[in-house]
Order: sequence, then C-alpha cells, then structure tokens
Amino acid sequence: MIPLVSRMATAWTVPSHRRARSRKAIRIEAVLDAAAKHGVTTADIYGRSRTRAIARARHAAMQQLRSEGFSYPEIADALGVHHSSVMYACRAKPRTVGA
Repeated sequence: MIPLVSRMATAWTVPSHRRARSRKAIRIEAVLDAAAKHGVTTADIYGRSRTRAIARARHAAMQQLRSEGFSYPEIADALGVHHSSVMYACRAKPRTVGA
C-alpha cells in the first residue's frame, strides 16, 4: 500500500507534456516601460500587491506583451499569475495613469 503522502505527491506533479513546452522569451522592456510609465518598480509588477497603481501597471504590461503576440499562458508564466488574470487584463479598457 502506498502511503497517503506519497499518493498526494504523485497526484500533483505536472504532466511531462506540459514541462517540455518551449517558450518564447518574454521581453523585459515591456515590463520596464509599464513600470516607468506608472511610477512603480518592476518588483511591484512581479509581486502580489493588488493596489490600484500596481495593478494598472501590471495590466498595462500584460496588454503590451499580448499586443506583441505572446499567448495568455506565456504571459501568465512570466508574471506568475493565472492565465485568466491575463485574459481579464487584456480585455479591460486601458486607463490613463492619473485616473
């Protein structure tokens, strides 16, 4: 009999067909541009904070990367979020910095 901990560990491993997927390199310039435009740091964009200014900067970076042809999962992997968060950010109307 397999111990419960061992069964749980094998149940949550990532399938091999997902690990071997090749990814395009995400342009860091898009993240740097969004951070500079919105007055936040790149660490803020990659972080977990949900304050308005940081969330808008993060959404702007996601929209920029999407317009450059990256897929939702590629952007999500690069920024450490779920792909549905990227979809929401890309559908949202772009907002100005002061609004």
